[in-house]
Amino acid sequence: MNRVSTGVEGLDKMLHGGLIPGRPYVISGPPGSGKSILGVHFLLEGIKNGESVIMVAVDEPPNEIKTNMAHFGWGLDRLRILDATPDIRTYTKGKSIIDVGTTLDVQDMEQVGEMRKSQQLRIMEVSIHSVQKMLKQEFQDHFKVSGKRYTRVVIDSLTSLKMFGMRAEDRRILIQSFLRFLSELEATTLIITELPRPDELKTEFLLARGDIRFQKWFESNAVRRAVSIEKFRGSAFDERFRPMVIGSRGLFVQADGEVALHGRRSDGVVGHFFRDIMSEEAFEILEEITTLWEECEAIDANIKDLKPRIFRAMIYLHMGRHDDVVQQSVSLLAALRERKEKATMSSLIER
Repeated sequence: MNRVSTGVEGLDKMLHGGLIPGRPYVISGPPGSGKSILGVHFLLEGIKNGESVIMVAVDEPPNEIKTNMAHFGWGLDRLRILDATPDIRTYTKGKSIIDVGTTLDVQDMEQVGEMRKSQQLRIMEVSIHSVQKMLKQEFQDHFKVSGKRYTRVVIDSLTSLKMFGMRAEDRRILIQSFLRFLSELEATTLIITELPRPDELKTEFLLARGDIRFQKWFESNAVRRAVSIEKFRGSAFDERFRPMVIGSRGLFVQADGEVALHGRRSDGVVGHFFRDIMSEEAFEILEEITTLWEECEAIDANIKDLKPRIFRAMIYLHMGRHDDVVQQSVSLLAALRERKEKATMSSLIER
């Protein structure tokens, strides 16, 4: 099967070669975890291969994107961008609603200067319909002029598009329509969005063909990052958390690295993920697992095959599924106790 590179070698390895082409994927994670950087990695990889690519900018205007990504030494002049960032047009004192419009304009990044001049652009209501209409028109115009189709699209971000352009009661239907539209474009699309709340089931996560999830936490006064693949339809994939850093050249994923517990390894810590949102019961069980794990490692017990299960428990923890954390952890505790007992008995027999 043909694959589309994300532009990040370690992530491609986790995906067993890259993304399946022509499908929409969700890139989720907290603010500052590296989602937008991955989007630009993905587009630059397409440009390098001679493909036509386009970014739909909703969070930041093109001039800010250009400035921010320059820190990685990236030249974005050949990147095509649809400016869909919202502009506040009027504010009426005493009302809680701000009249928001959006500037919709398609241009090459080389035309983007230091200052934004949104008054020169077309002003339209912020909505999925307006963005979809402009994107469809740009696909048609680009094919007429160049004879080439866009093969890569990045939407940054769906979170902002929903915030400015959708009423809560309309979101499910509108997002279903938007995802269907993106699939019909037959371009590989990355849809950037924030993590859902634990009690929330978002339509984009159900309909997207994959979910690449970025993790970010603090440990020893430092920011740690990791990446996991929650879903990837039509392909096998690496189910483990893998360490990730944002360096001088962008994202680096250590595809063979391990995200360790409580700092036993230098490449990350999972043990303290979001302690404030998990139940006391789940936390106590995970603490016991950590202690047992360290004891098993100390006596060289064979526990390598149990690692995917502990990472799965951490995924459930991150999603706020505390009952699943407890269920997964209880079985893991039993397995660790059994391995410790076997290793101890073997050691006694050898003596």
